[in-house]
Amino acid sequence: MYKILLLALLAMSLEAKNIYIVTDVSNGITRPIYNELGNLTQPSKNVENDLYHKGDNVVLTAFRANGSVSKEFTYYPRNKKESAWKKSRKEHASFFNALKKAGVKKRAPIRSNIIFLVDTSGSMKQGDVIGEVQNTMTYLINAKSKKSKVAIVTFDGKQNMKPSNRSRVTQNFTVNKSELLDSVSTLKVSRYDTFLGSGLQKVQRLLGEVNSKNTLVLIFTDGKEINDHKEALKLTKRFKQQKINMKVVAVGGADIEMLKKFSTTGYIFNATSNDLKDMMQGISLNNDPLFLQLNSILENNKPLKPGDTLILYSSMMNVDSSSDFYIIPNLGSSIFYNELKKINQDRGVVMSLEGVNVYVRVTGEMDAEKVNQLKLFYKRFFKDQGANLRFFTNSNLTKAKF
Repeated sequence: MYKILLLALLAMSLEAKNIYIVTDVSNGITRPIYNELGNLTQPSKNVENDLYHKGDNVVLTAFRANGSVSKEFTYYPRNKKESAWKKSRKEHASFFNALKKAGVKKRAPIRSNIIFLVDTSGSMKQGDVIGEVQNTMTYLINAKSKKSKVAIVTFDGKQNMKPSNRSRVTQNFTVNKSELLDSVSTLKVSRYDTFLGSGLQKVQRLLGEVNSKNTLVLIFTDGKEINDHKEALKLTKRFKQQKINMKVVAVGGADIEMLKKFSTTGYIFNATSNDLKDMMQGISLNNDPLFLQLNSILENNKPLKPGDTLILYSSMMNVDSSSDFYIIPNLGSSIFYNELKKINQDRGVVMSLEGVNVYVRVTGEMDAEKVNQLKLFYKRFFKDQGANLRFFTNSNLTKAKF
């Protein structure tokens, strides 16, 4: 019996593992990191003994907010007589060619168009929700890059009004911060209802005047009911087809489930009037798609079992090409993390990395504070999943630290 148990334990120790090497290329990839990945994935004898064993399943993934490329192969030691080794090398070369296309350099800033679409119906006056929205818009305008053009559209109205009269362009596209701040300060709430569809019609006309390729529409509303629901839904679908990024910030007593239909990503930011500004500081306008992409990669690589290895190169920097506000979010904030957990729950994402050995390398040009924020996020994230987490600074994983 004792012998059988020993044999079983030996068999388990020799069992092939899953090894995932996941690289965030949202901000391009520098030559040193590219070379470091090469050292990990075409290992020297030391790395080979530490990390890989014959028959291990290796998955290489590079990802950004709008997609990923992945290659998978079975690992074999460097033995030219084995055709399996040559086959795995082909998959490896294919992955690195795709990685080069992601840009072995830092991505240049992108000029963007941002439209604030603001609900000015009567209910926005309750609890001074409109005042909190104005404070948040002021914060975002002050934080935007110099090249970003911003426009402001408001919407409200009555049933017997012409659709064109239920919304107003209170500020055409401009890069001038003073003009924008003046427009924000003069926003007025009406006594009327919520006609989001009419507001989206105005947005559509505005987009006809600019290159809509890099566009963000940010909707602020406390809507419990959208009075022109069908028109709003039709235009949302059209914007999604045109790859226009539309986000919803639900304020006051908004109907969260109903408003999800008007986000091109299918989820919304939910804030009370008291924490709206803090939430926008904690949650980046340009990072949330990237975290969802990382979630999807981890989710789709299930089942990860105890003893498997996940190696993550991560920067999480300015990744959404439809916005260049350059707001670097406080990734270490509990507000950000709780919102991400809620998004996962809403999407039905259930992950477990129990007993998985996770190594994280923080990359990109960040000061010490931002590095610590990102590390704090990963400590929360992987602890919740039951993983064994270490941080490392080069391809020698034996020196990785908790």
